[in-house]
Amino acid sequence: SKAGKRLERSEGSFQHNLSAPGPLLTVNVSVLHQHVKGFGGSLSDAAALNILALSQPAQDNLLRSYFSESGIEYNLIRLPMASSDFSVRPYSYDDVPHDYELKHFALAEEDVKMKV
Repeated sequence: SKAGKRLERSEGSFQHNLSAPGPLLTVNVSVLHQHVKGFGGSLSDAAALNILALSQPAQDNLLRSYFSESGIEYNLIRLPMASSDFSVRPYSYDDVPHDYELKHFALAEEDVKMKV
């Protein structure tokens, strides 16, 4: 937030107050609809470029803030396959038509240097 509480852990609680103004949300904790595997973010080329532009201590602090027990404890990362709209150039892993056996498959330099 603008108050400087980025990546700061906070906890909320449910209150049994039916006279609160605004919408009423009712949670039935005995009915489960899905399992949450975890929380995380996306590591795009742009994110990797920004992380790598930081000093090593700043990189360590940033990653600790996201993934450690003293941070927000992300446990999942999504990696775009090949380029995305957050890449500096368009690229794919195999641009050879009809290469169904993927004989020309190769990771891009961005993947090796920034994401793997």
